[in-house]
Amino acid sequence: MPNKLIGLRISEEIFKELEKLANSQNITTNQIARKAIYEWLDIIVNSRNQNMIIIEKTLLNKVLEDIEEDLLEEISIDSAKNFLDFAHLQLDLLKEDFDIEEFLQFLIKKLGNNGLMWLDSLNYEIKREDHISIKGTHSFNLNYSKLLMSVISYLMEELFDYVIIGDWGHVSESTIGLEFLEFWSNLDEFPKLLVQFPELLLRFSDKEMNKEEFEIFLAKIKQYKEKIPEKMMDQILTNLSEQDKAAAEYLKEVKKAREDKKKEDKVEKEKEKTKKEKPKEEEDIEEKISKLEKEDLKEIVKEAAKELIKDAEKE
Repeated sequence: MPNKLIGLRISEEIFKELEKLANSQNITTNQIARKAIYEWLDIIVNSRNQNMIIIEKTLLNKVLEDIEEDLLEEISIDSAKNFLDFAHLQLDLLKEDFDIEEFLQFLIKKLGNNGLMWLDSLNYEIKREDHISIKGTHSFNLNYSKLLMSVISYLMEELFDYVIIGDWGHVSESTIGLEFLEFWSNLDEFPKLLVQFPELLLRFSDKEMNKEEFEIFLAKIKQYKEKIPEKMMDQILTNLSEQDKAAAEYLKEVKKAREDKKKEDKVEKEKEKTKKEKPKEEEDIEEKISKLEKEDLKEIVKEAAKELIKDAEKE
């Protein structure tokens, strides 16, 4: 598309400011003016359309400093959803060949120092096809780092099925270091997910899967069934049942095995109870025998004492 030329009049005072700024960045006043127009259209206009406002860093720091974890997570998810809407306006996220690297470049452009300025720096590295590292710095606080981690994690999972597994999410008061793995390629991490991120498995069980993904997921559920809480297992299998009858059949099998186990446990408890609770008549008999044994012992002791006295008298 050919470039267009526009002309505008500005005061000498504003021109001097532009000139000063251009000199500090070692570019021309025309480049500064063009950059200002681009940023206005790309950042300011879109931000206002998304109900965003400019807020002082000190104030935001105070707001986030003592915020509760649950509320912080809620704000993070809302922010991520708003940014996702923003991204849909700018990118064709639904096209089949949409590239994750295209999105990462968009993320850096919009959240970095030349965009919304959520971070002072933001960069990524594709370590292998299923492993991506995202790192950034800012000048806020620890809760802001947690917010950023939640926002970026939501976007990566929602769009590309990339997740932070185990302790691969590091945050400090001024930095984030996030290591993402593609979920379906890394189901060997399933035991770790069960312990640390069970809600993640629950979310993925409700996602649309192809046949291969479904079979892998169901196989892992079967492999680690003993470690999955009952309610969670039922919900996961219910979600999976909507995609394939194999999950519905397995859900029936799990519930039947659970009922059988309860019956077996009940029988065992009854047996234990029977062993512990002896009939009262038997107890009475045992008590009488015990008393008789005690009486016999007393008589034996008495007779022995008499014999000793007699022997002593003879001597």
